[in-house]
Amino acid sequence: MYPRRVTALVALVLLVAACGTGTTSPTASNGGSTPPAGTPVPSVTASPVDVTRTDYKPTTPTGTTGGTVVLAEWQSPDSINPYYGTAFTNIESFGALSFDGLVNLTYDLGYVPDLASEVPTIANGGVVVNGSTFDVTYKLKPNITWSDGTPVTCNDLDATWKWVMDKDNTGLAAGTTGWEDITGIDGGSGSTCVVHFGKIYEGYLSLFAPVLPAKYITSIPVKDAVSKLYPLAHPEQGLYSGPYIPTEYKADASITFVPNKAWAAIGVAGNSGHAPYLDKVIMKLYGDAESMEKGFTAGEVDVAMDLNDADIPSLTAIPACPEIGQPTGDQPCKVIHDSLSYELHAYNQKALKEKFGDDYTTIIKALKMATDREAIAAGPLQGNVSVTNNFVSPLTWYYKDEDGSTKADPAAAQKLLTDAGWVAGSDGYLAKAGKTLELKYCTTTRQVRIDTLTLVAAQLKAIGVKADIVSVPANPNMFGGWNSVPADTNCNTQHGNYDVAEHGFIAPLDPLGAYSTYHSSQIPDDPPHNGANETRIALPALDAAYDAVKDTVDFTKVQAAMATVQDIYASDQNTYELPLYLRKDVWLVNPKLQNFTGNPSTVSSQWNIGDWWLQP
Repeated sequence: MYPRRVTALVALVLLVAACGTGTTSPTASNGGSTPPAGTPVPSVTASPVDVTRTDYKPTTPTGTTGGTVVLAEWQSPDSINPYYGTAFTNIESFGALSFDGLVNLTYDLGYVPDLASEVPTIANGGVVVNGSTFDVTYKLKPNITWSDGTPVTCNDLDATWKWVMDKDNTGLAAGTTGWEDITGIDGGSGSTCVVHFGKIYEGYLSLFAPVLPAKYITSIPVKDAVSKLYPLAHPEQGLYSGPYIPTEYKADASITFVPNKAWAAIGVAGNSGHAPYLDKVIMKLYGDAESMEKGFTAGEVDVAMDLNDADIPSLTAIPACPEIGQPTGDQPCKVIHDSLSYELHAYNQKALKEKFGDDYTTIIKALKMATDREAIAAGPLQGNVSVTNNFVSPLTWYYKDEDGSTKADPAAAQKLLTDAGWVAGSDGYLAKAGKTLELKYCTTTRQVRIDTLTLVAAQLKAIGVKADIVSVPANPNMFGGWNSVPADTNCNTQHGNYDVAEHGFIAPLDPLGAYSTYHSSQIPDDPPHNGANETRIALPALDAAYDAVKDTVDFTKVQAAMATVQDIYASDQNTYELPLYLRKDVWLVNPKLQNFTGNPSTVSSQWNIGDWWLQP
């Protein structure tokens, strides 16, 4: 699972320039290097950090272009519209291929223009702070159009903002945070768009990801947007800005894309000035990762996606791809990145409180103590991961090393429960007031997760806790959006139909990227059901820290607030989540495919698919 909006490391430029401080910019590579965390040093002469820096230099075809590339995912999407999707497969299936935002994020975590012609910052005059308010100017690239030839203008930004904020819009995965701070957008049918904010909003560049076409979204009542705007069964009805347009969706089987000829003026890493090189892209949907791996080995697909550290042991026969810029070789290969994602256990505050009353926090603390994460890393994950006490990746500029033991303490866990009055019955399980301490542990059908929870169930049984393991399809069952699945869907995290859930999150590059996951205002239970706070956590100290991030452009204050967020996460105040381990991203690639790099962020590995081409 992932935070569904493209998050904004570029906001760092705003913060640094506003305070006159400097820090170290993050990097990533096929080798998975981890940069040192930067330390801001106050200075009135310090240069702003250049997060637009990138080493990406795509090659160009030497001969005839064309051909078909077959991508593979092991989960099926449940939404085309990026504002409704909650599962990573939605972004991989449609987001990067068919939708462009104002900026894009490269494989090495540098931001580049997309629909915009430059990344707006204080340094280049694109951001102007006026006391407690500020304005952001986006200069759209010249002559860009939607897939039907309609010009992309400031009216599209204005319509996107009003669509998000419409009272009839429900089930927005990231809610309306930031959008509600906009007071107006100037520019009309022109290409110089000024977005006015009534208050400081740190994550301004995570908005408009993507921009939606005014012509299309205003033609359908917002109350009907979930079912009629970008309908999954008829993707050809939508308008798009990305390099490839979806023309056919076969449920749980495939998606077909054709080139968007209008994309030539948009480009990926700047003004590419070329139409997409491929004749067709097909997304083949497998039911599980193992079948997808077999399909790649059999030559059915060119890129197998959404794999991770759990798949590495089964891929030993496939060599590593050459470093970017080196000859590609002539055999199928794998690309491995250090990931921004991590595996976790999410604890449903609402469900556990309803089951166990005021004991629920004690029970969660005991569960965390008794879960042997080191045994998980060494066992089901075969030593390919590292245990962590943090949800923030070391690749991010605001990471804080939350030192401390990662060892389990089952004796202390058992004492917590017995001190709270839980007594072992004849079956060995704890009970209190006639109620057995029994929990519903939900996860996806990935075997490594089932194996992990089987191990965890044995660990918990040793302290008298009964864990019932339930595995369901990732999409739509577990990660289906609020509007996509029935309210009683088994193990659905948005509707809160679980006690404990194991899955993965992608740690945000923008400090504010996890606001919709952890702030109490983002609990989706009440209308209009926006937000992604699946654990239903409502912790005043955590809310205050995230509010401090959201409402300032003082870099030192943002870093301090995020340190507080991470301190809370690593403390006893955290009864909402247990980080299990940091993950790796893995892709399997046809060596004939050029300019494939992978990408550790939420923009997905197709971030530059408009530059992909096939060697003859």
